[in-house]
Amino acid sequence: MLYRLFPSRLISINKCIRKYSGKVNALVNKVLEPIVDNNQFVILEDIITPLARTPYERQLRIKLQLILDILTDFYFSIEKKTSSRKYKIFPFSPSVWPVLEHYRNKDEFSVQRGFDGDEKTFGLFCGKSSEGKVYAVRPTHLINIKPEHKRVLQVFENFVKKSPLPPCYRLDDGGYWRQLLLRSNLKGDIMAIVIVHPQNYLKEKIETEKKQLVQHFLENNVYLHSLYHQQCKNVQCTKETSDLSLIYGEAYLYEDLLGRKFRISPDSFFYINVEATKVLCEEVMKIAEFNQSVTLLDICCGVGIFSILYSNLVRNCIGIEQKSSCFEDALINLSLNNIHNCEFSFGQVETRLKSVYNVLENVNNVTVIVNSGRSGLHPRTIKLLRQFPAINKILYISANLQHKNTQRNFQDLLKNDSKKTGQAFKLRTTFLVVGFELMAVNGWSFSTLWKVLSEGMDLELLAISVPLVSAPSTSVDVELISLHQGVFAR
Repeated sequence: MLYRLFPSRLISINKCIRKYSGKVNALVNKVLEPIVDNNQFVILEDIITPLARTPYERQLRIKLQLILDILTDFYFSIEKKTSSRKYKIFPFSPSVWPVLEHYRNKDEFSVQRGFDGDEKTFGLFCGKSSEGKVYAVRPTHLINIKPEHKRVLQVFENFVKKSPLPPCYRLDDGGYWRQLLLRSNLKGDIMAIVIVHPQNYLKEKIETEKKQLVQHFLENNVYLHSLYHQQCKNVQCTKETSDLSLIYGEAYLYEDLLGRKFRISPDSFFYINVEATKVLCEEVMKIAEFNQSVTLLDICCGVGIFSILYSNLVRNCIGIEQKSSCFEDALINLSLNNIHNCEFSFGQVETRLKSVYNVLENVNNVTVIVNSGRSGLHPRTIKLLRQFPAINKILYISANLQHKNTQRNFQDLLKNDSKKTGQAFKLRTTFLVVGFELMAVNGWSFSTLWKVLSEGMDLELLAISVPLVSAPSTSVDVELISLHQGVFAR
């Protein structure tokens, strides 16, 4: 029974488990013990990394079962509207044991009252907002966070405690200090972004705080690669909506990935777990079967990872990105890697695709990579993909398979609907790349790679064992309870 694999404290905090895993229903309605000062770190571990104290082999079995439950639910939801075929599961095991600790290259810590009553505690939130009982817990014992990040956080919190400016719990409470966002690369360079609410403080006062903060880090032997200061009056801000100023160090981080170099801006997207990303990119390359006749259309290209990594394998690449910081980094990354057969287009995908199609008018072999994050593509984008006959393959990478928009994307690609123009696809092969977190909750941080081909065939599910969340290393050859295909094919 699956519930026996969970540690005794791992109980009912996960809506995803409640929905997708009936085998843990016996545990679902139990309640975590009250959160108090002497158990706050253990409770935080159970929320953020609930499998951290579970042997890795058991983590793999738990993850596989929960993922299969999600896939079962998904396929039953789409087979009503599409044709169906059987498929098999082929787990894949890496030759190298994955990195299990300190792998996150991006962390965000917010201010709130701590369990000890300290009003300037930075960490992750625990408690129930509906009851007005939300506390910040420091990430002291979280094994997925780098020690260097914890050190920077502690030094920063010490500075805030001495500052005369108050913390900002809500946008309307008059507080100043809000968040600390940390990014780093494999080399060990750290970028820190301090986020504050300027309220009505004088500019001179804010500038004084900036200078004192820089001095504080230096006096405590914390030598940051970059230190940014952002004044944000909204829930979230970008560099376009609020001032983001560099107050110390270099402007950008740089990361090496599979022999290529990538510039990363403060608010650009880059995968959280670089080692797992290497596995993902290598598997994409294998199943895409690129050749020199292929044009790669990289939708939601970010900083250009896929286009740049595969540029030497294809005829040319065209990327589309709507976030300005990512787009600017992508252009720089072309130059950094001496790439001449790729170009990037800035704007919303659904508006830029038509002009891209004009460029590809005489092309007849297009492979599409979609990496739309958690929320999926706009329906107009799916419609445009169906309308372009030169597309032979679509590789859809999703970080949230159960998101309604993602499932709607798959359904719209599959449906033989007279209201939809263009040919429908069939799902030929599904590759599962699980990784990026030691979490069974809070976002389901695994990626599912969907390979869409022009001709249908038996659907195969490949579970790739990569850092932290994965399928068992033992060989499996199973047909899932008459689960029929969702074959994406024209």
